[in-house]
Amino acid sequence: MTTGIKTFKTTTEELIALSDWLATEGCTHIVMEATGVYWRPVWHILFDGEFELVLANAGHVKNVPGRKTDVNDAVWLAELMAHGLVKASFVPDEPTQQMRDLLRTRKQFVRERSSHIQRIQKTLEDANIKLDLVVTDVLGLSGRRILQALIAGQTVPQALAALADRRIHATSAQLEAALRGRVTDHHSLYAEAASGSDRCPGRGHRSHR
Repeated sequence: MTTGIKTFKTTTEELIALSDWLATEGCTHIVMEATGVYWRPVWHILFDGEFELVLANAGHVKNVPGRKTDVNDAVWLAELMAHGLVKASFVPDEPTQQMRDLLRTRKQFVRERSSHIQRIQKTLEDANIKLDLVVTDVLGLSGRRILQALIAGQTVPQALAALADRRIHATSAQLEAALRGRVTDHHSLYAEAASGSDRCPGRGHRSHR
């Protein structure tokens, strides 16, 4: 068994050069440490080559403390691999990885949307606007229309109630009662930021009783 050390950057061109160098040197097995997401682009490039790839759990292949460098870690991993001491972590195929990424992203979007709704409702509650009592979704069609109007400076309950979709269950009287509040510049500005509106809030103190 021969050994050799060569440093490559992490650009795609350099990683392809790494793959070519390993193939030229007769390397058949490659082991790398799972650190965050940084291993993934390297894995993707090397996966296209004729190698058997092994992903090692960082907690299982810790080196002797006090001498930690990238080069030392690489040498240590190679020694462990040569002696069959690396337990491979499961790496799903690419379609499964992509599906996992999409599901994680969707979960994050759902969490972020819930946080946005809570911030909007908190602002509306401070202005004594009870929008969540008359619409099922604050960021639905009716909710967005009413929010946009509030941000633009409309505070007349009748005008706000008229923006609600005809299919909602609340009556006009219920809508007007829920939308009668005390909206200030602060409420408009905060609601604009929380709802992602691109319209500027009105000026001054606004209330309607």
